[in-house]
Amino acid sequence: MQRGRWVEKHAADVLISLERDVFPKIGTLPVWQITPLDLLGVLREVEKRDAKETAKRLRQRISSVAKYAIIAARGEVDPAAALGEALLPIKRGRQPAITDLGDARTLNGRSPSPRIR
Repeated sequence: MQRGRWVEKHAADVLISLERDVFPKIGTLPVWQITPLDLLGVLREVEKRDAKETAKRLRQRISSVAKYAIIAARGEVDPAAALGEALLPIKRGRQPAITDLGDARTLNGRSPSPRIR
């Protein structure tokens, strides 16, 4: 469904991630039989590799597949919808902020313009 909108490399990345992490575990189940618990098991395995961002993206990709199944009358619910809250949090690095206007003006490495005050 989305593949035509994506660049080729992204489409390949999506398919590779599904083939590596999802299809071996639940790929033989009909879409309408996949439960949130099935998916959570798959995503927990990914999280164990310390790949929390990958688990988050997989959940989104699985949700897209489920939504397509609903549209195509091959499923009735999105079993991945509520799993975002169940995934382990992703620790983000500290995001420093410039709070001084003078520092912001010299951010590009040049002296501030005399016209800007």
